Amino acid sequence: VAQITGYSVPWVDGMDNPNVSRLLLKHHMVLIGGNGALVMGPDEAEAEARAQILIKGAYTALYQNAIGGDFRVSYLDASLQKTFYERKYSKLKE
Repeated sequence: VAQITGYSVPWVDGMDNPNVSRLLLKHHMVLIGGNGALVMGPDEAEAEARAQILIKGAYTALYQNAIGGDFRVSYLDASLQKTFYERKYSKLKE
C-alpha cells in the first residue's frame, strides 16, 4: 500500500471542499468523508489498480482497529517505497 499511497491519504469532509482538486492532483487519491474516495491515474487501468490498493488499505485499517494493533510503516520507509515505485517499478508496465 505504501508504494502507491505513500505514508497517508488525504481526507476532506465533502465533495464541495475546495481542496479536493488540488489534493487529487498531488496525491492521486483523496478520501471524501461520507462519500468514499476519488482516485486517478495516467490511464483507466492504473486508476483501477490504485483504487483496489486503497480498498485493501482500508480493510487493513479496519482489521488493525478491530484487534488493536499498529501495523504502520515508518514515514521514511513509506516515502522510499513510493519513490521506488514511481521511478522504477511503475515503468515496467510500459
